[in-house]
Amino acid sequence: MRELQRGFECIRFWLSSLKAHLPPHNPTKKPCVTIFVVGTHADCLSREVLDEDREFREDEIRQIGSELGITHPLHIQEISCVGELYGLDGFEKAVYEQCLRQDQMGEVV
Repeated sequence: MRELQRGFECIRFWLSSLKAHLPPHNPTKKPCVTIFVVGTHADCLSREVLDEDREFREDEIRQIGSELGITHPLHIQEISCVGELYGLDGFEKAVYEQCLRQDQMGEVV
C-alpha cells in the first residue's frame, strides 16, 4: 500500500505540472487534449490483484485530476512492458480512438 500511495503522489505531481501547460477545455466541444495515465508495471502484480483493485486505482487518479481542476479527458491504462505485454493492444486502440476524437482531426491547414 505504501508503494501505491507513493505512486498516487507522483501522479499528483505530474498532473499538477501538466495542468500548468494545458489549454482551457470546453466540455461542449471535442477535446483538443486527452491525458493518458499509463501504469507501466502491471507485470509486478498478479492478474487477480490488477483486476481486483483496478476500479479503486482509476477512481483515485480521477479524484486527483478533479482536485487539481483538470477537466480534460483522462484515459487510464495499465500495461506490462515485459513478459506477456499485458494491456498493450488495448492501449494502442485507445490512442487511435482518442486521436480521432481530437478537434484538430480533419482540419485543413
